[in-house]
Amino acid sequence: MNRRRMEGHLSKFTNVVKGWQYRWFVLDPSSRVLKYYLPEDKCRGMEEMEGALVIPSEEDSQTFSIQFSTGEVYRLRATEAKERQVWVDQLRASSIRSFRLPSSRSEQFINPSTDTSDPFASVEDILLDMDFKHQEVVKV
Repeated sequence: MNRRRMEGHLSKFTNVVKGWQYRWFVLDPSSRVLKYYLPEDKCRGMEEMEGALVIPSEEDSQTFSIQFSTGEVYRLRATEAKERQVWVDQLRASSIRSFRLPSSRSEQFINPSTDTSDPFASVEDILLDMDFKHQEVVKV
């Protein structure tokens, strides 16, 4: 997936009284940060994308939500289904945790994943084990 800076108008559900409000959103994949602005160019919100869940709504084809690792939730709506899909794809690409595989199996045991609050630790361990097995097969 091509991670590119993305910007554009989305409606954000603000609250029951004000309902849906247009906001200008900017996704910077290099910093993995999503910002949104009020019409007068004032930054109103900023959240880091790492670990965020981006969930398309089942109620219609334009709405989706982002559940950030901070606990904050944005409920957003694009103008059409295709636009929603582009945003969802780019946001998901920015939320995926990037990591470097160790160059050797011994490095994995020197620096094991011990953070139990990290939901990706076990996935990382599986990927490391698969990489080690692949390297062993290649040697044969």
